[in-house]
Amino acid sequence: MRRYLPRLLLSIAALTSTAATASAAEPSVGEPHSAETRAKLVDMGPNRLLLATGAATFAFAYGGSLWVGATSTRSSDRPLLVPFAGPWLAFARRGSCDADGGSRPCGPETTYAALLVADGLVQAAGVVQIALAFLHRDMRSAKEPLVNTARLSIAPARTTNGGLGIAAAGAF
Repeated sequence: MRRYLPRLLLSIAALTSTAATASAAEPSVGEPHSAETRAKLVDMGPNRLLLATGAATFAFAYGGSLWVGATSTRSSDRPLLVPFAGPWLAFARRGSCDADGGSRPCGPETTYAALLVADGLVQAAGVVQIALAFLHRDMRSAKEPLVNTARLSIAPARTTNGGLGIAAAGAF
């Protein structure tokens, strides 16, 4: 046992010193890796964040329009059932109020008109976000190997004089 101890210590020292100087770019034990890689952009489809926020924005605005258009007794509110163009059609069909205190006072009409414009703008913002999701695609970087031939194998072995040691074999 005493005569194998120096060889064993020398083998362990050789392995640890090699492992300490190995960089992250070198292949690990038993796995083939490439010596070089290049970045490749992969199209993952429409931008998911823009698509989800656009759909949520449009659904929020159109949901309110749909509810008002379905429950209102005014005929000028029926166009609110039409997505995207409904608020603008309802705004155009809405009659003018009499500012001089005539038959139809302006009290809440100004607020209703402002809400129709806001609803039309929010629906338009949702549609624009959905369109931008398809224009600004979700591109991810993927590393593609150029050369994939490096292999390293470390295993226990017998020496020529009957002792034990470690053998390393590789293809580069």
